[in-house]
Amino acid sequence: GLGDVNQLVEVVPGSCRFGPLRLGSLYRMAFWVRNLDVDVTRFNVTPLQSDFVKVHFQPGHLAPGISTKMVVEVLALGPAKIEQLIEIKVKAHVVRVPVTARVFDAEEYDRLDAESLALHGRRIGRHRERGENNKPSPVQLVTDPAYCRKVLGQSYLPPPAEFDDIPAQDFIS
Repeated sequence: GLGDVNQLVEVVPGSCRFGPLRLGSLYRMAFWVRNLDVDVTRFNVTPLQSDFVKVHFQPGHLAPGISTKMVVEVLALGPAKIEQLIEIKVKAHVVRVPVTARVFDAEEYDRLDAESLALHGRRIGRHRERGENNKPSPVQLVTDPAYCRKVLGQSYLPPPAEFDDIPAQDFIS
C-alpha cells in the first residue's frame, strides 16, 4: 500500500503476454505504473535492445497514488519467440515486466487459426478475445496502414479482411 518502503510502485498487469502473432503485423498492449510512495517520484525505463519490442510512455514525475500508462508495441518482423524484460527504475528499486509473444509465418498462423476454429470454435490470437462483460482483449492489433508501414517498413503485410473482427481503439494518447 501507500508508503510501503518495500514496494514503491505497482505495475498492473504484471506481464504483457501477447500470445501467437501473425508475421508482418503490429500489436499493442498497455500496462499501468502507480506510485505507492508517499513522495513524488520519477521513474526511468531502461532502453530496450530489441528489434521486436518498443515501449511508449510519458516521462516525468508521479505524485503519490497516481498512475501512468505505458504502451508496449510488438513488431512481428520475423518468425520468433519473444521473451523480453522491460526494466522500470524507481529510486533504488528495479521492477521488471516480462513481455512474451510468438510470431508465426502468415501461412502458419492462418493454418493454426483455421484449425483452432474448426476444432474449438474459436480463433487464436489474443487480440480477438473478449473478457468479462464483453470487454475487448488487452492486446490490440494495430490496423492503421500508414502507421504500420512507418514502423514495420517492408515487413508490413496487410492482414486479411476477416483477420480483425474487433475494431481497434486508440491506445496512445
